[in-house]
Amino acid sequence: MDTAVEDDVTAYHAIPSEPGWVDDEIEEKYSLGPNPKAFSLAVAVITAEWIQMLWIAKLMDKPKYYLLFSTMFLVVLTTMVLLNMSNPGVIDKDIDLELYRAEGAPATAIELHNGRFIQRWCVTCRIYKPPRVKHCYECRRCVERFDHHCQWLSNCIGKHNYKMFVNFWLCYGLIESYLLYFILRCIKKVSLVGRVGKGGGGLKVFASNHTILLIVTVIACLRTLLVIYNALCNVYLISKNMTYYEYLTRPYQGRNPFDEGLYNNIKEFWSLPNLDIRYA
Repeated sequence: MDTAVEDDVTAYHAIPSEPGWVDDEIEEKYSLGPNPKAFSLAVAVITAEWIQMLWIAKLMDKPKYYLLFSTMFLVVLTTMVLLNMSNPGVIDKDIDLELYRAEGAPATAIELHNGRFIQRWCVTCRIYKPPRVKHCYECRRCVERFDHHCQWLSNCIGKHNYKMFVNFWLCYGLIESYLLYFILRCIKKVSLVGRVGKGGGGLKVFASNHTILLIVTVIACLRTLLVIYNALCNVYLISKNMTYYEYLTRPYQGRNPFDEGLYNNIKEFWSLPNLDIRYA
């Protein structure tokens, strides 16, 4: 590496490239991504929540809500499966390069957005990584505009599926808020039917007679807060045109070179590619 590039690395706080490994075998195709157990657990949790809401609807004596809740959770599960199967923005490996280039390839500096960026050599994919590209060791591929690897979705979140990912959290946040509202209505009805009064005594009676409902309510509150928190975090990142990986690592010093103001940042988010399926 020449002196100029070494200076660039110091001045711009470039993230060192991971050593990686050379893999000449055909890419392994996972039916549920690299974390199938975690994804299956996430699906099981959503399914359990659906069953829970059917039970709440039964307590409310409102069978017409069975279809509504089933539709809501079908949307959530379908979106999760689509995100699991989606292409996050995988960059093709350069399989034609000689193996001797896999070690010791120099870094290069490029100009972009009025800033200089260091392109690092990815040993595994045998490419120079453009700005915002990160190699994921779970998926074993370099991903454009890498945000993070989601264990629960068993897939990377990047340029090609980030828009769907954010919309998923926003939609799920609205659903969770409505479900919590419905649960609170159920508590009110059960309390009135059981003539549970206000105050500590009333709460003890309610907890004693409706322990499962109380536990479900506490879990629903925590789940709703978690989902809304995730949604708002992504809204913040969009407003700054920043990925979660960039938020954690701060690969540039000073001002974010990709931040072009709130309006342009939101516009760029909506201009991201639509979802495409990873494996046909």
